[in-house]
Amino acid sequence: EMLRQRIKTLHHLLSNESLQLFPDFLQRKAVLQTLGYVDDHETVMVKGRVACEVNTAEELIATEMVFEGILNELEPAEIVAALSALVYQENKGNDEFDSELPERLLECCK
Repeated sequence: EMLRQRIKTLHHLLSNESLQLFPDFLQRKAVLQTLGYVDDHETVMVKGRVACEVNTAEELIATEMVFEGILNELEPAEIVAALSALVYQENKGNDEFDSELPERLLECCK
């Protein structure tokens, strides 16, 4: 009986349910399915492939901006400015670049 209990314990330890981050994984997978990055069979869709090619910390936001057409009406320099907001750089106290955003950039961020 002790051996059976030990086997049951080991099976549980090897199962997905024993993983501490498994609930978080399931929630993230559900978000990706809801947004159309993967389908119900866990196949990566076009949006998922695009997100894989984005090399920032904000892959989903950048992909959504592209697929929602947020960048369509902007000039190339404005697109670069809008996407640069997704790349984090620590502020070192230099305020020389603090200025008002042009109206067209404010519109794409609403």
